[in-house]
Amino acid sequence: MMQLYTAQDSKQCDAQLIAGGIPAFELMQRAAKRVFEELQEMQSDRFVQSKVLVLVGSGNNGGDGLLVAKMAMNSGMPVTVISLKPLEMKTPESQEALAQAQAANVPFQLLDDAIIFNDALVVDALLGTGFNGELREDLAALIQRVNQSSCEVVAVDVPSGLDANTGAVQSVAIKARATVSFIIKKRGLYTANGADYSGRRLFDALVTDAELPLYREAVAQLKRPVEVLFLDQLKHNLPQRLQNSHKGHNGHCVLIGGSLGMSGAIILAAEACYRAGAGLVTVITEPQTAVALNARLPEAMTAIHANDIDQALSRATCVGIGPGLAINAWAKDLLGKVASLAVPVVLDAGALTLLGNDKKMAKPEWVITPHPKEAAMLLGSDTLNVQQDRFKSVKSLSEGYHCVAVLKGSGSLISNATADQTWLCNKGNPGMSVGGMGDILTGLIAGLMSQGLAPFFAAKLGVELHAEAGDLQVKRFGQIGLLPQDMCLTIKELMNT
Repeated sequence: MMQLYTAQDSKQCDAQLIAGGIPAFELMQRAAKRVFEELQEMQSDRFVQSKVLVLVGSGNNGGDGLLVAKMAMNSGMPVTVISLKPLEMKTPESQEALAQAQAANVPFQLLDDAIIFNDALVVDALLGTGFNGELREDLAALIQRVNQSSCEVVAVDVPSGLDANTGAVQSVAIKARATVSFIIKKRGLYTANGADYSGRRLFDALVTDAELPLYREAVAQLKRPVEVLFLDQLKHNLPQRLQNSHKGHNGHCVLIGGSLGMSGAIILAAEACYRAGAGLVTVITEPQTAVALNARLPEAMTAIHANDIDQALSRATCVGIGPGLAINAWAKDLLGKVASLAVPVVLDAGALTLLGNDKKMAKPEWVITPHPKEAAMLLGSDTLNVQQDRFKSVKSLSEGYHCVAVLKGSGSLISNATADQTWLCNKGNPGMSVGGMGDILTGLIAGLMSQGLAPFFAAKLGVELHAEAGDLQVKRFGQIGLLPQDMCLTIKELMNT
């Protein structure tokens, strides 16, 4: 189990550890030691010894950096502490760190144009978890210089400029090769811009075995965290098939979509639905899409005419609507019929646009799967605001539409309004940034729900399966050229292993 927390949670936990008998300066020393170990690892990857530049601010994050500089100096590394102005540390711990660095004869230098960051190893100890909002102009300029150089950066707790709570970057942030976070894992490192800026994410709780009971007590008092998905844990709840079973036992999923120029979307969804284990799949679509579907996926049934459509809907155990769906009167009428059914529904693409025009239609057993632009439309906002706080956005979606919401993107989020829970997918890769991937996810979630899985659980399992299938494809064949259709057999493989 992996849980993610806010910067405020980290501060609370830190305070309880100190109140429980661990000195604040001891925690600072342990943090610095862990960062120094990563610095040594980065140095060992180089053929020649590199200069070390430690960027420090005036808070405890800066205190961590000062102790790293002291350790580097004592080990013989060529190290210099860089600050924007003469250091006046704010806390007793950071003041002690400054005194120890000075006693070790660590060189200090105010930032100027003569400092060369190229080829250096840089420790980012400027801001830490307390940062949010806009950077000062001088800090932004320094970070730009670092990012534009050929240096490698290890960030202390969180890259400066990245919001530890949301993963948002207002203007610029340090792009680290590695980030070492402490006490508890910060959720902003795992969604939005978090992965792009934090690099390799490392963690140290900073407690000994003897201190674990105190640590666990402190963590237990924190508010409900964001939970990270793990496929092995989710797959334990998949329905077991009887030997004496038939196709009707495994659900009848009805998918609606596919229009002129977008036939492929519903075809991809249908194949993913079958690979997720659905026993029967019927696609309600337009005639030209039905022809293409029968050629590509002969297992699927189609319904074009009104009587066939009504019959298919009457037999559905789940409905997926939206992939390739045109926004017209036919589609609006179909969504109305779907809303009258007592079955779970997953909505994407065109169906989300229709839902945005009539949000009262949504039900608790529905799953909506917007990307950020679609989420902005549903929330009456814009994409920038959605991405500035994805946790708030996904909760607003689930609560506003009274359903399960999946906010797609880097660090996809799943929220269930009725249970006040948010889950995060820590898998997936940039190779999946291609048209049609969302259609695969829609079919996958629909296929799982058609077999009787609860909507929230099916959404979690579907998102994780989708992401892990993408990662497995990339591991085998690389990111470039990954197509949604490549995912289906990999989904089948993951379902069965």
